[in-house]
Amino acid sequence: MQIEKFEGSSYRAIAYVAHDKKDAIVIDVPAGTADSVIEYAKEKGLDLKFIIMTHVHWDHVEDLKRLKKHTGAKVYAHNFDYHNQEEINSIFGTDAGRITVDSSVADGNVIEAGTMKFDVIHTPGHTPGSICLYSRKDNILFSGDTLFKDTYGRVDLPHGDEAAIKASLKKLAELPGKTVVYPGHGPDTTIDREKWIRKI
Repeated sequence: MQIEKFEGSSYRAIAYVAHDKKDAIVIDVPAGTADSVIEYAKEKGLDLKFIIMTHVHWDHVEDLKRLKKHTGAKVYAHNFDYHNQEEINSIFGTDAGRITVDSSVADGNVIEAGTMKFDVIHTPGHTPGSICLYSRKDNILFSGDTLFKDTYGRVDLPHGDEAAIKASLKKLAELPGKTVVYPGHGPDTTIDREKWIRKI
């Protein structure tokens, strides 16, 4: 699996493209990343199968409509976030708008694109419908805003829940230590490096 990251202009949120040969998925679409993702896919000859939202905070979905319009890729998000978008994003003002999804995902679902397989792990706390995507084959975790290097996502925003995110982090702590973590903001890390989550 190859992974390419694109940093957005809002809060430096990150879009990821994961691909194996021609099949690809996109994880989150922050502001200013759609054109870069489109150009990268064209350059590599990729077929963008899915756009998966780790959560619906506006800094992670701002370029979603543009990317979907140009690629036709199916959009996935957790139901809990999809149905509470306006309230979750009230911190961004009433003009934040809505995204639409083609299908909801839930804990334990498996998303497949070519030879890639990702387990959906429901990790509420930052938002009620926050999810992580885990590749068992490649020991890779896309953690959204649940887990960062040295810290975890904010819980002082609408629908944030500190007890829930701590339970989610304990769930992630059970993954193999060598798992590489690609968060929604900031540098990559590993489960072993973030071993503090085993004691949270």
